[in-house]
Amino acid sequence: MRDFKRGGYYDNLGPSGGELGEQTTQSISGSIVWRPTENLKVKFHGSIFEDDDGPPAQGSIKNTESPGRVDANGNCIPFSQAPRGTAAPAIGQRANTRASFGSWCGEVPDLASLRSLLSTDTSLGIPATQTAIFSPNPDWLIYGPGFKREIGLRRRASQADLRIDWEFGRGYSLTSLTATHFDKWQIPLDLNYRDSSNLPNPFLNNPMFPTCTSARCPPYRQFIQVSQNRLKDWSQELRLISPTEDRFRWTAGLNYISLFSPGATVYGIAPTGPNFSAAITRQEVATPSVFGGVYFDITDTLTISAETRYQEDQIEQQPLIGTNGLRVTGLAATRLESTFYSFVPRVSLDWNYAPDSSLYALYSRGNRPGGFNAGLVTSIPAVVAQLQAQVPNASIAFEEEELDNYEIGWKATWLDGRARTQATIYYNEWANGQVSTPVPVNVGGTTNLIGLTVNNGLAELRGIEFEGQFRVTESLTLSAIFGYNDSEVKTFGFQPNGRPNCADCDNAYGSFDGAIGNRLPVAPIYTYGLTADYRRPIPGDLELVARGDWTYQGKRYTDVSNTAFIGGFGNLNLSVGVRRENWSLTAFATNATDNDTLLQALPGVDVLGFGLLPLGPAAGGVLANELRFSAPIPRAYGVRFTYDF
Repeated sequence: MRDFKRGGYYDNLGPSGGELGEQTTQSISGSIVWRPTENLKVKFHGSIFEDDDGPPAQGSIKNTESPGRVDANGNCIPFSQAPRGTAAPAIGQRANTRASFGSWCGEVPDLASLRSLLSTDTSLGIPATQTAIFSPNPDWLIYGPGFKREIGLRRRASQADLRIDWEFGRGYSLTSLTATHFDKWQIPLDLNYRDSSNLPNPFLNNPMFPTCTSARCPPYRQFIQVSQNRLKDWSQELRLISPTEDRFRWTAGLNYISLFSPGATVYGIAPTGPNFSAAITRQEVATPSVFGGVYFDITDTLTISAETRYQEDQIEQQPLIGTNGLRVTGLAATRLESTFYSFVPRVSLDWNYAPDSSLYALYSRGNRPGGFNAGLVTSIPAVVAQLQAQVPNASIAFEEEELDNYEIGWKATWLDGRARTQATIYYNEWANGQVSTPVPVNVGGTTNLIGLTVNNGLAELRGIEFEGQFRVTESLTLSAIFGYNDSEVKTFGFQPNGRPNCADCDNAYGSFDGAIGNRLPVAPIYTYGLTADYRRPIPGDLELVARGDWTYQGKRYTDVSNTAFIGGFGNLNLSVGVRRENWSLTAFATNATDNDTLLQALPGVDVLGFGLLPLGPAAGGVLANELRFSAPIPRAYGVRFTYDF
């Protein structure tokens, strides 16, 4: 049983007040093991948990706060040279495009410079908002909206698995694995990522929008959306294994996975009133597969292995509610069906040249099945035109992605076991990578964010990873990690005319070209860490335990255009305490240096700008970039007591 609660670590600077970052998790789990005979073992494990979190510690940097425009080379062009929203032929940007209104370029500031932007709107008590969120069109719901009545996440999930192991014959074994899982979550969230209660709603009581009364529209430019999802799955696997002591060994098995989701939905309140932002598409997936492996000891120290899996991903999607919020009829209601076939091998050679030391080389392939963009089926032509203008290579179906991995590794022990090292060199080819992009559209005053998934060509990943540990004395152990993980985009999607299709690039600097040669976002090139662990007995049958962990990660690009990045940062955690057989008392400090580099930053569209599109650019109705960020967890210190019983 677990009952975890962490209070919010930042004050919400908006007038609705409260704290940001609060988290609560309650869970209960248990296992039962039964041995009816010496050769038969049955184990059941089950768990139930619930998350109930408050508003996240997130904010956004609007285009008006960016230093200027960005050209195709990633250079910052001040607005004094190319005014916001105007045409800039010198850098190939048309007027009134997302790129023309500016984009962040270079290093993203740390939280010390952005603290004033943490001002999420949490006001759900406005009559129009209450009606839109808690009494919406029933067709827009997956389940009752009262599941979460405040801004934040609520998630309820359960899982159970049953494992049966039977040993028979001369060391053969048969294993049955049965599992099921249920997951349900809802997130009401301010998609503006900024309190806007000081901005009057220009649609309210506007003669041009007669339906926008106080009963339907908020008094200010509020944009709160509710995301709902629910899924369940079950799986069954049978695995037969030959005697593990034989020189030639094998394993073979069958697996079946079934997944069902009634669909996901996004709806809520916008300046124009209640809005629906995503098509609801029921999905069923059935994945039967067969797998096997053979292992042969060439010598006492040299083993070659070959494993493979063949599977079929049978995907069926049934459009139910279109992007306009209406029930789907006619051709748009046609069931989308496809089966993706995959053969994924793994081959390795292992040389145990000394006790607890080995060299290995392997090749493996992984894949993710394709799927469908139901929004292109259920949208009216005007919406489809906007989608294809922003993501020209989007189509109803997208292909499966593949990852080919080549790897060489070395594990070794030194100094009679006092030291241990592990080093890996790898090279990956990631083909047809699936990238999901929320695309803003607005037709006749209806504001939507429609998700599209596209395949984005080929990328190469290469790197070195190292781990080491050295026991300096009986009490002191030092550990270190190092990683160099580089990547390069080789091709990036293709439009129908054969040109590349980098939507991030078009949003940043107004061209779909430019991704080739760039690095993949989010992942840093360099990471390293140092750990010191000290333990020694002290009087009273106690043990003194002290530990320090220092980790560092380098800069990370926010998107594939490589025009903005989060700088590198280090983090230090410290702890010291005493421990006995069944209890411990520890003083700790996390993020001891109070580093305030952002956890993450991702590009998005300013929802208030495109929400005002019906009023035109003069009233602020534009498609404009913003950078959404997650604040770091600040320095924390305290005392922790644990007791085992």
